[in-house]
Amino acid sequence: MSWSPDGRFIVYYQVEPKTKRDLWVLPLDGICVGRVGRL
Repeated sequence: MSWSPDGRFIVYYQVEPKTKRDLWVLPLDGICVGRVGRL
């Protein structure tokens, strides 16, 4: 898990057998709840 340089996002890297490598990005702007995305 890591913070973006500007502090606006938490980035999480996960390895799953089914999807291989997932990069999750969680915005911390507080505007829209549940807006987690997988890249």
